[in-house]
Amino acid sequence: MKIHRLIQIFSTYKRKISSTFFSTPLSAQYAFTFTTRKSQDLKLKSGKTITITRRDLDAWKWFEDNNIELAISPNGEYAFEYDELKFMLRCNSEDFHVFREIFLEDHYKVKDMDFQSVVDVGGNIGLFSLAVAKRSENVVCVEPIPENIQQIEQHMSINNITNVKLLRAAASDTANNQISIYINSTNTGGHSMFKNWAADQKSTDNLQEVIVNTVDLNTILIEACNSVDYFKCDIEGSEFQLFKNSAPSSDSVAKLCLEIHISNDESIKDYQTLLNHFKQSHYYLSDKGDNVSCPSNFILHASSSPE
Repeated sequence: MKIHRLIQIFSTYKRKISSTFFSTPLSAQYAFTFTTRKSQDLKLKSGKTITITRRDLDAWKWFEDNNIELAISPNGEYAFEYDELKFMLRCNSEDFHVFREIFLEDHYKVKDMDFQSVVDVGGNIGLFSLAVAKRSENVVCVEPIPENIQQIEQHMSINNITNVKLLRAAASDTANNQISIYINSTNTGGHSMFKNWAADQKSTDNLQEVIVNTVDLNTILIEACNSVDYFKCDIEGSEFQLFKNSAPSSDSVAKLCLEIHISNDESIKDYQTLLNHFKQSHYYLSDKGDNVSCPSNFILHASSSPE
């Protein structure tokens, strides 16, 4: 075994966290150093067993490199503070990846920007809403998955955030309907109303589904008082449903950041329709033109004025 690996296993940081929260500290130290493709089950002192995967190693490396004061909740969540905010990220999930995109990489280019009104469609566990809430007058967060909704409510509560309005529904082209959302068993950020996307283009057999209510674009904008500075949308292929009929008026929404998900030839056509809607609403677009591959996902920026 290489010396640097031994040093990693027995680092003061890992030893402290492991001995504080895990029933078998040495197993925990080993897991947070060597877990690769195979997952490992670890028992917390609370009695709960959590599963550690490669995704957790990325989180632990960042925690240790930045000497983050880390706690592990009785339910197995990573509890820590960063940038004067409190976080509760689930182990064996995409939560840290989302945290890294928003807070470390500024994926949506909103760092240090102030807003009057923000819309967060595809709220996930509320990290984007959390990132902008203290620099905004109001935020509308749209999320349909019950487990994610609990995480959003927890994040707003522990940070004393009161200006985020949560719409517990799936964004679509119609309001007040019920639809199925299919649960991605390996990617907590990949739940979708489309089976192929939720299954990561693999077998769709035995996909778990939840029934949720829908909300349309008009209702979302009404909740935001029809005046939005920044509209973020990441809904795993459902963006084509949300903007199926039209784009918002460029007078009511100043800037949009849409994550586009291309899963088949039909969604390429849907993407072209979406572009046409935004052009008709006089938005300036940063699009890929005809250079769209399948499958793929990328960011589309739309602005009411040239940048």
